[in-house]
Amino acid sequence: MSTPDNTPTQEPEHDRSSWYAKGSLPLGSCIGGISIYLHWSFFAMLGVVILSTALRQISDGAYWGLMILLYGPILLITIILHEFGHAFMTKALGGQVGDMVLWPLGGFVICGPVESVSGDFNVAIAGPLMHLPQMGFWAGLYAAFTGGDFSDFSIYADTSANFGAMVSEQAFFLNFYLFLFNLFVPAYPMDGGRCLAAGLILCGMSVICAAMTTAGIGMLTAAAIAVWGIVRFILGSPNGLFTAFIGAWIFITSYRLFKLTRRSEEGASEGNAANNLRSHPIFGQRCYQERAA
Repeated sequence: MSTPDNTPTQEPEHDRSSWYAKGSLPLGSCIGGISIYLHWSFFAMLGVVILSTALRQISDGAYWGLMILLYGPILLITIILHEFGHAFMTKALGGQVGDMVLWPLGGFVICGPVESVSGDFNVAIAGPLMHLPQMGFWAGLYAAFTGGDFSDFSIYADTSANFGAMVSEQAFFLNFYLFLFNLFVPAYPMDGGRCLAAGLILCGMSVICAAMTTAGIGMLTAAAIAVWGIVRFILGSPNGLFTAFIGAWIFITSYRLFKLTRRSEEGASEGNAANNLRSHPIFGQRCYQERAA
């Protein structure tokens, strides 16, 4: 997911650091001089996956190898390519790209400004669309390992199968679910939450109402995801704790938006309703602030 940098004021540089960069590990620079950071939640997620696998007393070495590869280097490369989608679309629309902060379901590209809400919508969907060519790559690699036989292609890992085929298969479904999760979960910081915010504004809703709606839907969605993850873990899925972890993360970010929006509502009588939202990565953008003015 991409996160706009709010160039009109001096607040964003401070807020960008407080929202994303703290506790992140610098990985260096890449194409176009974009600085890449690895968020602490990536390590927390990998720890949760290892812990949940251990709690299920899974001793299969192939399964352990799959989990470490899938949620380590493969996920890292996947989310870097996801964020490049946001970055390239931002540049195509005339915006600028700064830092890239990676976390388990995508990341944050500090970018902007994009001059319109519709442009911001296009930037939001560009990241998830990057999973489609990756799905094609992993499907092709699976075919190479199996001689084109897809009869055993399944979401469930078969550790008795060819290890390369198993990794390719699970990497395909990793991208498939990241595509669905980012694009269709209407909760920030998922790209679907940013699409929701832009869509509400384009439909004529005020910035304050759109922010409160996005926050409310985000918290409800996050709670459902967390409960679903806990139930899955109880029923035997080693990935259930990871799902619950993601739900908790989404709830926290949505609640932050809720608090900012409440402060903005309280300040509306003073004619300063939009100011408290300037620190938010979505609603602090210039194209949103201009609509709130």
